[in-house]
Amino acid sequence: MRLLLPLALFFFAALAPAQDVPSVGTPATFDVATWNIERFNTNDGTQFGNALAVIGSADIDLWALQEMNSQFVFDDLVEALGDGWEGVWTNGTGSLGYGFIYRTDVVQDLAATTILDNFSFEFAQRPPLMLRANVILPDTTIQNVRFIDVHAKCCGDEQSYNRRVDASVALKNYVDNLLAIDAPVFVLGDLNDELRNSIYDNEPSPYQNFRDDEDDYTFASYPLDLANVPTFCSNQSCTAGATLDHILLTRTVEASYESGSIARFDELLTAIPQYVNSTSDHLPVYARFDFAPVTTAGEESVIPTDFALAAPFPNPFREATTLSYALPAPADVRLEVFDALGRRVATVAEGRRAAGTHEARFAARDLAPGLYLVRLTADGQTATRRLIHTP
Repeated sequence: MRLLLPLALFFFAALAPAQDVPSVGTPATFDVATWNIERFNTNDGTQFGNALAVIGSADIDLWALQEMNSQFVFDDLVEALGDGWEGVWTNGTGSLGYGFIYRTDVVQDLAATTILDNFSFEFAQRPPLMLRANVILPDTTIQNVRFIDVHAKCCGDEQSYNRRVDASVALKNYVDNLLAIDAPVFVLGDLNDELRNSIYDNEPSPYQNFRDDEDDYTFASYPLDLANVPTFCSNQSCTAGATLDHILLTRTVEASYESGSIARFDELLTAIPQYVNSTSDHLPVYARFDFAPVTTAGEESVIPTDFALAAPFPNPFREATTLSYALPAPADVRLEVFDALGRRVATVAEGRRAAGTHEARFAARDLAPGLYLVRLTADGQTATRRLIHTP
């Protein structure tokens, strides 16, 4: 019976196929989307066919998906997309599965695991799924990117709101630790709440903690929230509902965000007959990123002639300092901090970097006052600097 399932799904999907799903991605950029497919399951061939048409035609490089009820049908979807696509899936500890589907020529899967399992209750038995991957573009490779798929607790009652608040605190604490090693992080998903104020009694948003930390985080999806663009649809035309689906970026990722590219996939309302009834009560939200090296005004043609690690500034420092280094050619880089006993306390930057001058912020999170050593290694070359942390 299992082997016959995909054929049955395609048969039923042919009864009401999607029409002309447009491409919204580009070959030169990295394009991501989040999509709650509303109880995607083995019993609805029309929904399967529509999901296949959307993911196969949109030219999105990575999809974070929610409400994937069956691993069998998730695997069927990945298989039906054909060569060049892979996926990872989990059902957490609940019944609503979630996962990633991605293009293998752009996303190189390194590892995938659920995180914050000890906060399963706060996440409605759906602890976030994290994919660690390299992103491969025509002119650069970004290493060790973290993608976190979140399907938060639903509903507008007080207890559900409090669970989202607690889950958001746990998530931010986790990502703060990733920032300490300069890891680029995308958080994508159905957060089941809005960003300006909560759907519960106009209380502060559960995600206000991220919005308050403007130095480290930005919601690419905030303009949709600000404009009251519903991503959860409470009517067939999706003119009513709530802005529940979001893309959150750490600042290192935000620098490569293509301004204004965040969008709700409105075209599906016309490309798919009776979209809200046949496919999902959520519309995908997508955004575009260009990780090409960026130079500042007046430095467009300036490439350093020597490998160098600049003096940290400020130094001594109390809370944070900036570490700058120069590369005369592209190189695999490790920028690390060691204590006076030679023990590594932080990896500030790691991965392939373009030729040019680079900066990395080092924050003294729970770091004892004292003398430290900054070490830069790149393609066999090493440079060091002394660093002093004051109380």
